[in-house]
Amino acid sequence: MPLKADLFGVIILLGIAQGLFLAFFFASRKVKNGQNAEFWLILLLLCFALNLFEILMCHSNLAFEFRYFPDKNITLIFLNNQNNGAYDDLKRNVIKLITDER
Repeated sequence: MPLKADLFGVIILLGIAQGLFLAFFFASRKVKNGQNAEFWLILLLLCFALNLFEILMCHSNLAFEFRYFPDKNITLIFLNNQNNGAYDDLKRNVIKLITDER
């Protein structure tokens, strides 16, 4: 299949670049002790950038060229798995954020 490049693909590519830039920007800042919010924000930005990359590959027919690339994006599956401890930490931090508990 021929590769497809259009305006929608460019917009997706700009979204990927923005997500990676913001993740790098937040990772380069110095974080106060005890704040995990920036870590989760960086992780989610990278997850969404990977998800957008998969969408871009399918939209531009690159998925047919690179068949060895994984078909499913497993980063969000990792975060949705409630038995790995990450979900409990996220839930506890969200509750602390909402209730202003320190």
